[in-house]
Amino acid sequence: MRRVVLVGAWALPVLIAILVGWTLLDDSPEEPAPSGAAAMFRHVIHWGLWRGRAIAEAGPGINGIARADLRPGDVLLCRTVGTCYGTYSHAGVVVGKGQALGADILAGLFLEPVDWLSDYDEITVLRPGTAEQGERAAAAARALVGRPFALHAHPRDPGQFSCGKAATVAWRSAGVELGNGSFWPSPDAIAAGGHPVASRWAKRGIGLGQN
Repeated sequence: MRRVVLVGAWALPVLIAILVGWTLLDDSPEEPAPSGAAAMFRHVIHWGLWRGRAIAEAGPGINGIARADLRPGDVLLCRTVGTCYGTYSHAGVVVGKGQALGADILAGLFLEPVDWLSDYDEITVLRPGTAEQGERAAAAARALVGRPFALHAHPRDPGQFSCGKAATVAWRSAGVELGNGSFWPSPDAIAAGGHPVASRWAKRGIGLGQN
């Protein structure tokens, strides 16, 4: 029994050491973020924890968001230069009345004013389908309010949603598949899907697509 206890006591530190080494030695570039679950986990720990890029210092933000240019169903790909999640760190869906589907670890999926997104450095607005399909996607996004949020929500787990997964599910209900076919529905995967770009905004002093 004593030998078993001693082995158990050593197992956890060894496992932690292996995990730390695995994430420290990640040689993937900061952008774009990988699409695989394990690779994405390693990427976020490496760039977010070890290199301190999880939260970039907030700048003055975008000089206002032209809400009149948005319509229900538009996908908002939001970027803050220097974060560890890839080119884009958030994907929201416009639901109308100046609101979009947001995501929070504590609150889950919720509705937020699109003006709140002006803190990002850059926003790309995708319009993946027709106005009718957009209305259907917006209604589906609104129906997701209150669902649990998880950064690494599995695409096949109906009980958890990441922001990218929520946008993908909303548009799938309208008959449009977002993304580039990647198993992991990240904002970067959605951006790579070739969907029409309705508009872009960038913070003053930050060029579109600039690192």
